[in-house]
This record gives sequence, structure tokens and C-alpha cells, in this order.
Amino acid sequence: MPDLNLLVEIFSKDNVEFISIVWDKENLSNFLSSHQFNYLHGYSNDYIFQLLEDGFPRNIIIGKDGVILYNKIGGSENRHLELEKVISDNL
Repeated sequence: MPDLNLLVEIFSKDNVEFISIVWDKENLSNFLSSHQFNYLHGYSNDYIFQLLEDGFPRNIIIGKDGVILYNKIGGSENRHLELEKVISDNL
């Protein structure tokens, strides 16, 4: 998740929005008080939770036309590089 801040910076002049969907409402404020994230956070509901197949964390990139370009569960050390490439290729 911290590497998403880097992507926010890289694409700051482009029309790219980064949004975090959070399931654990109770602990979000505590988590955000000790970690800085430069993007929006929204709360999930049961529908979104089912739609995402109970898989968190998950990175999804939606193109300008609303088509899902990228959808992977889990994190990895180089995930931000994959995300950067998909975003760059679809600007």
C-alpha cells in the first residue's frame, strides 16, 4: 500500500484517481494516524465485499471506458511496477 503513494505522485498530472476500499471501519482511523496515504478511502459494504470475492488486498485498474484492465488479489514487492505499466499503457 505505501507504494501506491509513489504512483499517486507519478500520475499526479494525469487524470488518474486512486481509491482505497476499506472493510475494517473500526480500525481505519488508528491505521491512518500512523500511516500516510495520499489517496481517498471509502468503506465497503456487503455488496462490494461479495463482488470482490472476499479478497483483500486487491488492486483493480478501471480504464476510461469502464473496462477492468487489471484485477489481482494480494500484494507483492513489485506490484506497484505492474500497476504503473498498466496505467501508463492506458493513459
